[in-house]
Amino acid sequence: MNLYFVLIAGFFVPAVFGSFSPAIVDDMHVLENDCAMKSGAAKDDIEFTRKNHVVPANQQMSDFSKCMLQKFKVMNPDGSINHNVMEHDFPADVPNYKWQVSENCIAKVGQNDNETYRNIMECFLEHGQMVLAYI
Repeated sequence: MNLYFVLIAGFFVPAVFGSFSPAIVDDMHVLENDCAMKSGAAKDDIEFTRKNHVVPANQQMSDFSKCMLQKFKVMNPDGSINHNVMEHDFPADVPNYKWQVSENCIAKVGQNDNETYRNIMECFLEHGQMVLAYI
């Protein structure tokens, strides 16, 4: 009986609290740094986005959002939306919820590509999906 409790707790507690290994967080920082370098996004803007779940409306953060979403296959290499949510490849502790969120977020099309990239990134962040490292 105690073994079942330990197994169940070991599986569900990380899912509930969104726990990810330090290696995943480190990997996320590598991706962020790469996209920051490619986009020219300021570290302050990235930290603002991480804390507030709002992407500043500037070209660098639009490019940063596009880059991060491309790394997770939410956006195709040409910048279009990947509508096959089963291919979306960001870390998730609850896969079925991830796909539901993906369906919702890819529908957040803006008036232009830059607004779309920011809207989709914000949507994932608002729903607690790990498209940026938590810390």
